Amino acid sequence: MVCNEIILGGSSILKIYHKNFNEAYYRRILHNKKIGRCNLEFREYQVSEEDIDCISGWIYKREGLLEPDICPNPYGDTVCARMTHYIFDDKPSKIFGTKENKYPLKISIQDFIEMTEFIEKYTGIKIKNSPMLFGDILIFSACKIDIKATNENGVTVSNVPKNSIVTVSFKNKDFIVYSSLISLQDDKTVIDIPCKEKWNNIDIYIYSNGNLIYLRKNLYYIRNHNVKARIVTNKTIPLNKISNEYVIKEYSAQTISSPAKKGETSAEIIDNAAQKLLCLIDNEKVDTQIFFIQPGEFNKAFELIGETIVSANDTLWVFDSYFTDKEGILKSLDWLKIISYCKADKKNIVFYSNARNNSLNILEFLNEIKKDADLQEYIRGSGKLGISLYQTKSPIHDRFILVQNGSSFKGLIMGTSFNSLESNHYCLSKLEGNSAKTILTELKDWLNAGNVSYQAEV
Repeated sequence: MVCNEIILGGSSILKIYHKNFNEAYYRRILHNKKIGRCNLEFREYQVSEEDIDCISGWIYKREGLLEPDICPNPYGDTVCARMTHYIFDDKPSKIFGTKENKYPLKISIQDFIEMTEFIEKYTGIKIKNSPMLFGDILIFSACKIDIKATNENGVTVSNVPKNSIVTVSFKNKDFIVYSSLISLQDDKTVIDIPCKEKWNNIDIYIYSNGNLIYLRKNLYYIRNHNVKARIVTNKTIPLNKISNEYVIKEYSAQTISSPAKKGETSAEIIDNAAQKLLCLIDNEKVDTQIFFIQPGEFNKAFELIGETIVSANDTLWVFDSYFTDKEGILKSLDWLKIISYCKADKKNIVFYSNARNNSLNILEFLNEIKKDADLQEYIRGSGKLGISLYQTKSPIHDRFILVQNGSSFKGLIMGTSFNSLESNHYCLSKLEGNSAKTILTELKDWLNAGNVSYQAEV
């Protein structure tokens, strides 16, 4: 038996045992990588069966069969795995906080992802899909069965354990057209299973000693084929100002068809037509991330922008270089009222002004706020609007609303300014997760790099 062990900073954080690996397969291996300030190691070494008899301290265990490519099966896309999974509630302290605090992550998410990629590389387990496997013990027993389509329109199944029961369902798409159940006798490990019906995929189940040891569903085989080849040529356009040149990649395609296929059957023509219709239907699906706004559709923009602003509980950032444009200042003051009522602890507005761009500077904008009766009433009730204003030395072209709630980030990219939402053609594009986080980080770094002329609190 072989053990894979992952060690972080001298402490074991994951153990994986592989049964039925004899010495011919055994390799003593060590790989390591720096994660933060800790050394991450992968070790592979041989152990005895007695090691797994001494496992203790677990809170519960799972046992069963894993299909290929189902996490945490470590054996790839062709091998099933019988798994015993011992779950521990004492998770590695270098990665997680305590159980009482619901296991908060103690390392950066970037380090965590890098660590899971290292583990997947050397163990085969896609631990990123099951991140709470850390601290557990996994025991696997592999079952590799070879299945090949035959010229007789059936399949050959080999490497089957002795005295097994094999069931195969031949299917045409989702329809079962033929099923076969075979019980292997004596020392037979290879079976041929013919099928006279037209099929393109199978389900196969193999039982040994009353246990399911192998399962594959919707296993497709190509009965005819088209091969599409692409030839790539480059065309270079010389340029003078924006760059030295631009290279256009031109593609030419050639299709080579299977000679055994003389023509499309009625069923194939219907299937192809169905696929084309599905593509047309898919093209008509409403995009829920990008919204095109036309003049007269202000209410659509108003609702989406308002929802984004009031969703902020921790931090809100508004980047609009033309927020204090003189011609649209009354509209900006209305948005300021909505932002004031936002529950975020920190609210920030970033804008640009100089003597030539027809906009108010920070002092002039503060004076306009003092003239607005509604804003002054809010200030009298709450003491302040709770907004930080930043006037920049140069403009930012695009407009952004960015929200941070704890470790979660989201926002909007706006194709026009707050004071011209009803009169332009533009897009509002939703941002989620790392995209919003990256943009906010870069913009804050830009502000902190000496790009703020004046700052005020209101």
